[in-house]
Amino acid sequence: MDNAIYQDWWQLHLRTARGDILTSHEKAVYEGGLADLECGEQLPAAVDARELRQSLAMRQKEHLALEQKRRELDAEINELESRLSQDARRYLGVED
Repeated sequence: MDNAIYQDWWQLHLRTARGDILTSHEKAVYEGGLADLECGEQLPAAVDARELRQSLAMRQKEHLALEQKRRELDAEINELESRLSQDARRYLGVED
């Protein structure tokens, strides 16, 4: 759909959205343009879907590794905080 046709279709789309009644010709043009636009909205091809699944699996592994690192750092923080004096804990806002 070229730009001029799209602009005409868009005006019909706005009228439809407002609840205006289209003539039979306008309705046919509108529905034809809508079908053309929807046809262009294809789902990813199988190759793209496979690549997306592989990327997701990689991100999940990264997430698990980062979660493990976070737990290790939390444990280290707790260990260090346990060594603080009461005054230092109170000053830093470390809860018991």
